[in-house]
Amino acid sequence: MKLRYQNSIAILIAVIVTNSLSLCAQDKDIKADKNKDKVTIEDIKPVCPDLAQDKKPRLTVANFKLTAPNAPKDQFGDNLATMLTNALQNVQCYRVLERLANMSDVQDELNYQQNSGNTSSKSKVAKGKMLGANVIVQGEVTEFEQSSGAVGVTLLHKNSYHSKVGIIIRMVDPETREDIVIKSFNVEKKTGGGLSVGLGAPGSFGSISAMSTVFSNPAVQDAVEDCIIQAAEYIASMKDKVSMPANSVPDGASQYTLTFNNIDYNTLNAVTAALQKTQGVSDVNSDDFSDNVANVVVTQTTKLKQTIDALMASGVASKLSVSGMSKDGASFKVK
Repeated sequence: MKLRYQNSIAILIAVIVTNSLSLCAQDKDIKADKNKDKVTIEDIKPVCPDLAQDKKPRLTVANFKLTAPNAPKDQFGDNLATMLTNALQNVQCYRVLERLANMSDVQDELNYQQNSGNTSSKSKVAKGKMLGANVIVQGEVTEFEQSSGAVGVTLLHKNSYHSKVGIIIRMVDPETREDIVIKSFNVEKKTGGGLSVGLGAPGSFGSISAMSTVFSNPAVQDAVEDCIIQAAEYIASMKDKVSMPANSVPDGASQYTLTFNNIDYNTLNAVTAALQKTQGVSDVNSDDFSDNVANVVVTQTTKLKQTIDALMASGVASKLSVSGMSKDGASFKVK
């Protein structure tokens, strides 16, 4: 009786070992089928590493809409937006702004510094300095499928996973509502998981509070990451191929409006020329001129008072008097 029991155990072990070798071979086939040359978001190389900050369009990513019938209704859309934000930061072709969905912490900090009375005046950040986005990236999940199974004829099973993910990416100009770019990405992945012992196939995935539960499926992870990488690289490639909104104010510069009352065309030209020669002034726009009133927009890296002092020390000073100043600009009377 003891010998028969030992023989049964030996046969069972031999079958399990044989089946394990077979399942490992199948695992290689599964991974080779759809998962060649896997690249992760962390592996993305910078596309525009030498591009100056003020030459980069400002970009933010909105939450992904979930329109595919089988798409999970949990944190999936938010997770995809976070992944794409991370990937776009890596390509270094855009100034990536914080998503509006995450702005509560930023706003709380700003309000605390301004209103609590606990922050020194020297270290307070100023209100009204946040940057606006030139481009909004919108994502939509239009296809989503996932499945899992187990291969094996004994108690030992090889888990297998499959997923299809399709997304559409839109780049939108927030000023005009124009769709600058629309592009779809579709990825299918098959992958093998670990070995399991038992009579059933893999069960349902456990819940994860901060991450969509579908990421417990390794094929979903691979498909989503592949989609996001393709989208980020495509968005990077579009920077110089489509008309992007330009940054009107360079880094470290400010814009002020100088209003000149009772000014004629020749005097306006003289004022414009004097402003253009002023140190720290990078641009002067004097196109807004009618009824002897000119609104001159000056872009500069110096303080407003320094520009006014330089103008009043120039050759046109004898024709001007300063009638008012504010944080947004100054007004002049022409004698």
